Amino acid sequence: MSLFNDILSNIQNKLNIQKESKDDIAKIISTVIGTTVTAEQFSIKDGVLRFKVQPTVRLAVKLKEASLKEALKEKNIYTIA
Repeated sequence: MSLFNDILSNIQNKLNIQKESKDDIAKIISTVIGTTVTAEQFSIKDGVLRFKVQPTVRLAVKLKEASLKEALKEKNIYTIA
């Protein structure tokens, strides 16, 4: 039973780290584009951000793409290509 608990604990830790990382990315995006984006409004798959937001927010992200990438690099977030 101890091995099972260790595995569950390891999975929980990885999920917590991923959640914290998404929260950090959401804060950076919100700061750069000037509107609130939550961690639930996007996903990261294969290094690509996929947004579930209004088209105006997507456009703001696209217009600020260079600034956004620079802000992520400053915070040492390299999970996004």
